Amino acid sequence: MNLNSVFLSFSKNGSTFLKFQLILVIVFSILYWLFDNILVMFPEISEELHFGHYKQHTRVEPYYYWFWHSLITQTTVGYSGLVNNNGHSVSIITNQSNIYKIINMAQLISIFVVAAKFM
Repeated sequence: MNLNSVFLSFSKNGSTFLKFQLILVIVFSILYWLFDNILVMFPEISEELHFGHYKQHTRVEPYYYWFWHSLITQTTVGYSGLVNNNGHSVSIITNQSNIYKIINMAQLISIFVVAAKFM
């Protein structure tokens, strides 16, 4: 095995890894945005399905907010969490949205699964 074949195999695995990560960012951002819409527009249905609720969050965040949130989560750069209408961060512990917690945990686990697949 020569050095050139090592670089070629790495580049193929690397591009596949990046494609998986980008697909996951898009999928999770759509899920965050979709459930943000459900929690804000249909609070009764959200409570009935045990998705949780928002106390101060009264507007739907635009898709690009959730895309950014998903990208920051997937790249493990880190963030201060969700931000309420006043600009203050909301802790995952005090967040009343159960569905957000589930999606966020699934995304965090997906980071390890994808990384383990390509190791």
